[in-house]
Amino acid sequence: NKSWTFQAHPDRLQLFKQMGVDIVSLANNHVYDYGIEGFEDTLKYLDDADIPRIGAGMNLGEAAEGYYFVVNGVKVGIVAASCAEKVSFTPVATESTPGVMGTYNSAEFIKAIKKADSECDVLVAYVHWGTENTTKLDEEQKTFAREYIDAGVDAVIGGHTHCLQGMEFYNGKPIIYSMSNFWFSNYLSETGILTLRIDGEMNVQTLFMPLVQQNGEVRCYKTVEEKRALYEKIESYEPQGVSILDDGTVLPA
Repeated sequence: NKSWTFQAHPDRLQLFKQMGVDIVSLANNHVYDYGIEGFEDTLKYLDDADIPRIGAGMNLGEAAEGYYFVVNGVKVGIVAASCAEKVSFTPVATESTPGVMGTYNSAEFIKAIKKADSECDVLVAYVHWGTENTTKLDEEQKTFAREYIDAGVDAVIGGHTHCLQGMEFYNGKPIIYSMSNFWFSNYLSETGILTLRIDGEMNVQTLFMPLVQQNGEVRCYKTVEEKRALYEKIESYEPQGVSILDDGTVLPA
C-alpha cells in the first residue's frame, strides 16, 4: 500500500563500483519495499559485491554496527539510522528481527554511537530523516542532532527530503540537515557534494561543492554568481546557522 516502491537489478551494483562508492547506508524508508525476501537479497548482493553496508541488518546488533576506514592514519567511523517515515512501513530491527537501525526514539542509536565512538578517532552519523520537499526542519532533527553530538559524533549528515536543507554547528561540530538528491529522477534539484577534512587536532572542516541535477544529469555550478546564489539560499534556510565562503568553506554564522 505504499505510493512508491523501488527495485533494481543486482547488475546495477556495477555502477556503484564505477562511481567509486566505498560504503552504502541501508537506513531508509525503501529498503523493505519488497519485504523480507527483497531485504535479504539486498544484504546478500552488497556482501557479494564487497560493498560495506550500514544502517540495517538481520537483527539490531547488525543494524547498529558501525563501519571504519583508516584514512591517512586517522580511523574514521560511520553509523547510520532512519526516522524518515510518518507512517511506518519499514520495520525497525530488534534483538531478534530484521530491519533498519531506527532513531524514532534516539536511545538505541545513542548506544550505537557511543560504542562506535569508542572504536575510532572521528565519527560520522548519516541519518535518513525530515519532511520531504521542505526546508523547514522537524523538531526531531534539531533535537536528535545535538544528542548525537553529545554522545560522540563529530559530524551529522542527513538525507531523505529531496531538497537541500539548512546547516549549523553545535559545539564546533557540523550538522548538515539534508544534502538533497545527488542523482534522482528528471526534475530540477539543487544539490552538492560535501567534503569533510580532518585536521591534526581531529577537528572536522566542512566544504560544500554546489551542483544542480536536471534531466537525469548532474553538473557543477561553474560561475561565481551561480555558486553564490546557492550558498545564500542555504545560509537563509532554517536554522540560518552557517556562512559559506566563495570557495565552499562552511563556517558558523
